[in-house]
Amino acid sequence: MTLGNLYFRFLCRIGRYAAAERLIEKRPSLKNIRYLSDSYRRNQDSESLTRLAGMAKRFFPDSPTSENLMRKAESLSQKNGRDVYQGKSLSLENVLFICKVVEYLKFADMTFVVKCLYDSFTIRDGFNINKLGKLIARIDNTVLKRNFYLLMQRFHPENPSILLRLAELSLCDRKIGEAHALLSMACQNSSQFLLYKKFVFEMENGMEDMAEKTFDVILAQQESTGTLRFPMIKRVSALFTPKLDMQMPELEKRFTGFVKNYRYDEKNFKAFFDALVRLRRLSELRDALSKVPDDVRAAAESDLNGIMLDLGGIGDIIDLANRNEYCTDLLGLTASNGYIPYGKAREAGRKCVEFYIPSVFFNQSEEKPTYATVRCFYRNLYDILHGMEDIVIFPLHQFNWRNSPHVMGEYGISYHTHTDKEDRKWVHVQESVLNGCCTMDCKGFAGFSSVASDARQIEDAVRGVSQQELEDNFAQLHRDYVEKNVSKYAQAQERFHCKGRYVFLPMQVRTDIVAELNRLSSLELLRALVAECPEGLKIVVKRHPFCTSYEICQELEDLKHNDRVIITDCSVHSIIEGCEAVFTANSGTGFEALMHGKPVYISGLSDYAYAAAGFLDSRESVARALRSGFAADRQKILRFLYFYNKHYSVKADAQEALEVRLRSWLAVCDH
Repeated sequence: MTLGNLYFRFLCRIGRYAAAERLIEKRPSLKNIRYLSDSYRRNQDSESLTRLAGMAKRFFPDSPTSENLMRKAESLSQKNGRDVYQGKSLSLENVLFICKVVEYLKFADMTFVVKCLYDSFTIRDGFNINKLGKLIARIDNTVLKRNFYLLMQRFHPENPSILLRLAELSLCDRKIGEAHALLSMACQNSSQFLLYKKFVFEMENGMEDMAEKTFDVILAQQESTGTLRFPMIKRVSALFTPKLDMQMPELEKRFTGFVKNYRYDEKNFKAFFDALVRLRRLSELRDALSKVPDDVRAAAESDLNGIMLDLGGIGDIIDLANRNEYCTDLLGLTASNGYIPYGKAREAGRKCVEFYIPSVFFNQSEEKPTYATVRCFYRNLYDILHGMEDIVIFPLHQFNWRNSPHVMGEYGISYHTHTDKEDRKWVHVQESVLNGCCTMDCKGFAGFSSVASDARQIEDAVRGVSQQELEDNFAQLHRDYVEKNVSKYAQAQERFHCKGRYVFLPMQVRTDIVAELNRLSSLELLRALVAECPEGLKIVVKRHPFCTSYEICQELEDLKHNDRVIITDCSVHSIIEGCEAVFTANSGTGFEALMHGKPVYISGLSDYAYAAAGFLDSRESVARALRSGFAADRQKILRFLYFYNKHYSVKADAQEALEVRLRSWLAVCDH
């Protein structure tokens, strides 16, 4: 007997069955498989016996051992009064259980675990690789998730579902080339859906030539259900090249024909409903609902009524916006609910406002906590504008989150947009760092805003304001947000505790558009802080709730064993409360730190740059800041917060304050 076999039997004797199976993986042996099967039979472990049968079948397909072991496993299952694989379905709970085991194993051992997982679910009733992919997508640990997908791809190298999920993870780290290559591979073995995904990806990442070729392929296909993907195309229509603009009517025609001739199909009705909602064709949707069964119609009408409730008065101009979408002679709505063409409105000296209706009303599947605030803000914007006698509203659809064409060159309102140059006739709406509020800026939001690069408006706003008023405003913000633990996103109630001094680094989403304004990313900041942090000072890190970056998650995993780094999910307010300073690229958490009166060091353009303690553009600047003594300019903090709260941000439901802001904007533009 060899030394290896002795070690194998020793592992079986002491109950280290997983290690024994790993040895079989490395050195397949029928003799060892039979020996281990005896241990499983003695323990009445039918599940492990079935897994072992799968291994035998894989390594020794011509041997009857696997079939014998399978029969013994089934017999043992029946003897125990249960069937392991009927009672243990492929569920998230089972996958997560395996993940917990995998977290303690090396990458090489994960191969073994995933193979066992495959064996378990392919032996009977087949294995649904797409279902497993969807379950793994719900795992919060991005490192584990990515490694699982890589291993799955090893067994299924051309599976489009796995390739798509790997592409999405690559995109989260802004690896554009890698993500595009994976998407292109996925499209070779998939339905139309991934072609649409690829086209949108290429348009959003400046690959116009490739996008035109992909669009040609989409047009060449005649699959009728593909028209339900039309909203994906519409989302990037603001970025179209002249060639794509010329080709777009063909897809429009196909979709209109599909809707007109729609016949109820249980399989695609949800996709049909969602497509019409995303395209804002609500009247057509109501007509189409007359063709569906009563129970389905009742549920769909309930959902549609909920959308109309969210829209409020804006619901009355959806059809007009649809009309303006396809006509060059734009029609506007007056305060008396009359319609007037743009040319006549100009001749009459009326103020024409391009009112872009954003996607937050129509994309329920992409809902975020702040969207309810934006919807409320927009409803009030419309109601106030509609009540002004000298205003003509020209409703238009904003299908893209970040882009809206300035059609008429008149006054305009859009959401989550920005421009390179300040345009006082245009306001960009964005949810504020202050929960329940929004901002209106003539250049953009956050680091793109006018206040990020021009502090004069802050100084002008606080000129003549007494010190007591500044202090009272600070106290009010502290009561409303800090003491009540209110933030842009829901915060944990658990309080953070740390012995000794520490600085706080809130991480950011790498794909956030404001990331392009950073000299140092949050990941680079983290690495600089770890490298330069002096003795006696710790670094507390909190991952962004929407972060799915593999590189950030891997970095945090590696730092878990660093005694000077603490990774926590506690409330940002409780972390900030005890910190020496906050280091951030341009996160909204930096603004929240100002409400605590803390020094904030930034490495990117930010709307609160005026009150920042310092700007970081290199590892050396981080080192200098760490040794600077962390001094905050309290007077600047007080001034900035007063300006932001009293003159810049406005509560979404404060109609009077919003009307004052709107009239001020329109009056400034007059001059």
